[in-house]
Amino acid sequence: MSNYGRQPANEFWSAIYAQLSEFFKEPSADFAGDVACGRLARFFEERCRSLALDPAPCKGLAPAGDVAASLAGEYRRLFRGPLPPYIIPVESVFKKWASDPDCHLPIAQEKGLLMGDSAVDMLRCYREEGIALPDEFSSMPDHVALELEYLSMLSLRGEEDACRKFLTRHMDWLDDLVREIEAAGAGEFYSSGARITRDIVNRARGTASGVPRS
Repeated sequence: MSNYGRQPANEFWSAIYAQLSEFFKEPSADFAGDVACGRLARFFEERCRSLALDPAPCKGLAPAGDVAASLAGEYRRLFRGPLPPYIIPVESVFKKWASDPDCHLPIAQEKGLLMGDSAVDMLRCYREEGIALPDEFSSMPDHVALELEYLSMLSLRGEEDACRKFLTRHMDWLDDLVREIEAAGAGEFYSSGARITRDIVNRARGTASGVPRS
């Protein structure tokens, strides 16, 4: 049984998903500040313990030195390029472009492409919710940061069935993402952040709901 303290389960999971999404965005000053003062490491150590997960990766969330500069530089190298290897943390890139057996386009079974089935489904989700896609994500609506933010929203509303379906449909590729990040020679901070994201999301997937009952 998970221990959420006095926090309702939906708020507990919503806060986790929202914080996980920050690992995959350009690091803001507030995020760097949370890292520098140890707040981020404490947050995830407490949540990992609550979920009976190994908190060891949280030790990697406390870099020394000029935290803002080091996070910004490492983020750009890992996720922006321009020189390879760099990672595109987008669901479509890690899956076959189309799952429909009746799709006979030459690229249907290829990986590494944007705007596949998962992107189309995310566009549908945003449209139904009346959410405007930020310009920087216009070609990648299934970016992991956006997917985690979407899960945070569903969790906060206590939509257990919607969370379960979303986790099953969209969050089954994080093992591959972690391998790519580690293969790219990520530093300890982003390697740890990726592992924590994978472990927590896989824990949520194992509950059959992203808002497990306490």
